[in-house]
Amino acid sequence: MAVYIYEICDEVGSVKKGTLEAESEAAAVSQLRSSGDYIISVKEGGRSLSFVPSKPTGISWLEKIRSKDLVVFNRQLSTMISSGLSLVKSLSVLSEQTESPKLSRTLKEIIADIKGGTSFSEALAKFPRVFSRIYISMIRAGEIGGVVENILNRLALLLEKEEKIKREVKAATLYPKLLITLAIGGALFLVIFVLPNFLTMFAELDVPLPLPTRILMALISFITTEKYIMAGVILSGVIGLAGYLKTEKGKFNYDRLKMRLPIIGNLVSKVVISRCCRMLGILYSSGVPLLEALEVAREVAGNRVVARTFSEVKKNVEEGKSIAQPLEASNIFPPMTVHMIRAGEEAGALDTMLAKISDFYDEEVESSVKSLSSMIEPLLLGVVALIVGFVAISIFFPMFDMINAVKVG
Repeated sequence: MAVYIYEICDEVGSVKKGTLEAESEAAAVSQLRSSGDYIISVKEGGRSLSFVPSKPTGISWLEKIRSKDLVVFNRQLSTMISSGLSLVKSLSVLSEQTESPKLSRTLKEIIADIKGGTSFSEALAKFPRVFSRIYISMIRAGEIGGVVENILNRLALLLEKEEKIKREVKAATLYPKLLITLAIGGALFLVIFVLPNFLTMFAELDVPLPLPTRILMALISFITTEKYIMAGVILSGVIGLAGYLKTEKGKFNYDRLKMRLPIIGNLVSKVVISRCCRMLGILYSSGVPLLEALEVAREVAGNRVVARTFSEVKKNVEEGKSIAQPLEASNIFPPMTVHMIRAGEEAGALDTMLAKISDFYDEEVESSVKSLSSMIEPLLLGVVALIVGFVAISIFFPMFDMINAVKVG
């Protein structure tokens, strides 16, 4: 029995290290895979069986590549592979043709690794800041199932859909972001440079001030006199929150909160459900075993609440039970989605149903993004109008009283 040092990634993305005894490397790998965790590396006597490097290699600035470049790269790679070119030849051509020097150098390192005997997914995994977990996991699943060509074709569609959604979200939130920035900047300018002069003048007057003016004076006085205490409280809160979000419980609760927010939560849930269903449908229809497809869907869910649900789904499938049952019990997937998956299982058309669910939620996401913009803009304008109105009332009412007092005098 030899001792092996392993490094694994659990269902919520937490990396764990440990040791185990096994008769061979294959036995060690088999033992780790039986736990359902994603294997990063296994080492014995200084020799490493690397599945996914735990630390990115290469030069760090090579890994910051625009998502648009990756979408174009994957579409071209998919087309070349489908045309009969070998993987190395296709990557070589793309490394010369790409407009991104960073991507070109990254591809050349990947080509060198593949020629050295490394699998495509393992070579990609050396650049986790370039290629997402979704991308690497799907390529790895395609290699296991011998359907890399199909996976590349579907990955191209997946990446293009996600890039489209990102563009729509950015376009829809651009105006609200600008409005919030201008509102905060204007408020700070008034509080720091304008209002203190007015309020000092009002304080010197021997006249009763209206309630809005007294509230504004107290607020500005507190901000200016207790600014160090406020800064300390805010900084402590930020540090404490950042520390909590680094814990597994904090990450899980944060993902759950994102799905429960009044307006944004519905959009987040739709995006996650669409991604998981499309991923599962692509892998399953490409011939990847269902358990392996569920494992990849769990890894790339991007949400720990949904990842936990897929862990329950995988356990059910291993016991010969239905996929729909744990999805229904989770209260995350809508009843319509659960019924469609159950119907797909019973009819033997699970991949078709998953594709239809993904298409439906993609349309829902597009509709939600448009409605989100139309809802946020008037809401923000209302908030800004209330703030401006409150400040105007606080300043002008005392000025009217001063003018009336002068006229009477």
